[in-house]
Amino acid sequence: MMRMADIKIMNQEEMQVFYSRLSELTKQGSEREVREYINDHYLHLPEEIRDEVLFNLMRSSIDEQSLEDRTIETIQNEGATAVETLEEIKKEVEKEQAA
Repeated sequence: MMRMADIKIMNQEEMQVFYSRLSELTKQGSEREVREYINDHYLHLPEEIRDEVLFNLMRSSIDEQSLEDRTIETIQNEGATAVETLEEIKKEVEKEQAA
């Protein structure tokens, strides 16, 4: 297992290359490619940059979960509304059949 002390942190020139490639991927690549690129270079980033990346990934994950939760809630509400509408239609049909 590699220790943090054994990992080479990027210098200024390497950071410029990293940011340039990251910018290209952000504009032209997929989200998966961006995540893989960051993941591949994460340990070589300066600590303050790693902290920012980690914070942004956590925030993004929370935002995605929140969106999923809202989507599920919307689907459940629409499903409940559909069931209520079907019950009303069923009652109307039963009334017409009884008459």
